[in-house]
Amino acid sequence: MDWGHLRERLRDIFAIRVERVAYLEADNDIDFQDVADVIAIARIAGVDRVGLLTEDGRHAPMAGKAIASGPAG
Repeated sequence: MDWGHLRERLRDIFAIRVERVAYLEADNDIDFQDVADVIAIARIAGVDRVGLLTEDGRHAPMAGKAIASGPAG
């Protein structure tokens, strides 16, 4: 996906969802700054919580209102 259209696309996807939780998975060769940028764009687009998927398929809370209450989903 083109970086310029990511925010619009995420906004469209999450506009109709009651629970606005996104999960992000990145390959090992992806720069962490790119991951951080995607998280920031997702939050601006209306995503309430972002979870990072790990290699074992589990997820960890990353950003959002309910981080202290447990994993993002």
